[in-house]
Amino acid sequence: MKYLSRAFYIFAFLILSGSSISQTPHLVLAQTPAATPQPVEIKINPQAFDPFVGQYVDARDPEFVFSFFREGDKFYGQATDQDKFEIFPASENSFFLKVFSAQVDFIRDAGGKVVSIIWRQSGREFPAKKTSDQPAKDTRVQFTRTEAKIRMRDGVHLYTVILAPQDQTAPLPFMINRSPYGVKGWSSGRLNGSRKELVQDGYIFVFQDIRGKFDSEGQFVMVRPPRDRRDDKSVDESTDTYDTIDWLVKNVPKNNGRAGIMGVSYDGWLATMALLEPHPALRASSPQAPVADFWMGDDLFHHGAFRQSYGHEWVKSLEGSKGGEM
Repeated sequence: MKYLSRAFYIFAFLILSGSSISQTPHLVLAQTPAATPQPVEIKINPQAFDPFVGQYVDARDPEFVFSFFREGDKFYGQATDQDKFEIFPASENSFFLKVFSAQVDFIRDAGGKVVSIIWRQSGREFPAKKTSDQPAKDTRVQFTRTEAKIRMRDGVHLYTVILAPQDQTAPLPFMINRSPYGVKGWSSGRLNGSRKELVQDGYIFVFQDIRGKFDSEGQFVMVRPPRDRRDDKSVDESTDTYDTIDWLVKNVPKNNGRAGIMGVSYDGWLATMALLEPHPALRASSPQAPVADFWMGDDLFHHGAFRQSYGHEWVKSLEGSKGGEM
């Protein structure tokens, strides 16, 4: 188990996804004991923060590093592969976050030297030892984020997030992820944190709300059946993927005319459907744990036994509203 990273993840998700905090509070509240009053911010001499600057590591998870640093009169923390977050002084040695209920206490030894921190979140404490007086360098790839409403052949527009490397020097392929679960939260920070290896390989990343979900137009049909090809006006997930790729290769700068698509679970099924009528630019599909046989091997039925609670909850979350609330 990655102690710090797993504990920090909920906070990081709120920051990196760009989501409003109201989107996830039930997850946080379920893990947090009785609410505690937010600390009161005090003013300190900015230079008083300088002894805290540096890297802090938990021996149980040495790959996960907290860095703290100062920019003028503002104080920041940053965790491995995540965006920086501002912290505010509650006392000379204690700082807190305003975007989420968390606190960091800097610990000094008998001689007054800063030697460690205690990160407090969700009623738990996570100690980390100071290992350097310099914050870790941010080696993440920075992406330029753009949004598009891509027109399908029947006039419906699908909301799409495009993330292209800022320092891109050569044409790159697309890596596409289509989803019914909402893609607005994808950002440079979230991408670096969750798809580090793919980021290093070099792609233009594309995330899309499928037809009828979140910010996309049209009607949502759960696991939409393949279209009747005798009807020239018919559409399905394959045609939507085709039209999306066609628009991307014609409109996004510095692409090399190639695309891959990937996804897990429902998103994996969407990656499979892209193969029915593939665009010539589609060179690879990676369906991971996709929807396959609801009756025998998937989540809703186990060898014919219907999972009532999960089945109703999941279907309702998808079909009950455009945004997918439970």
